[in-house]
Amino acid sequence: MNITYLNISQSHAKGVEAALLFQPFESLILKANYTYTYAVDTTNALLLKTPLHQGGAGICIEPVKGLSINLDGKYVGKRFDYGNVELQDYVK
Repeated sequence: MNITYLNISQSHAKGVEAALLFQPFESLILKANYTYTYAVDTTNALLLKTPLHQGGAGICIEPVKGLSINLDGKYVGKRFDYGNVELQDYVK
């Protein structure tokens, strides 16, 4: 497989990030985050492999002192790769 990396001379990016952490009980933490990124090169083409939307959520439970159990999920929106190939969004 032959891979070529290309650098661009300039890019512009703007976006917003938000995060929320909620602890209704001492042993329970709920968390969520979201990122919107609009990143383009000098031709106004979206930067490769940079999704517009990303987010995540998680829960942390501490059933006994010193033992915590975490469950986290992540969403990554569709983005583009070389050759105008669309990479599908996914949840992990």
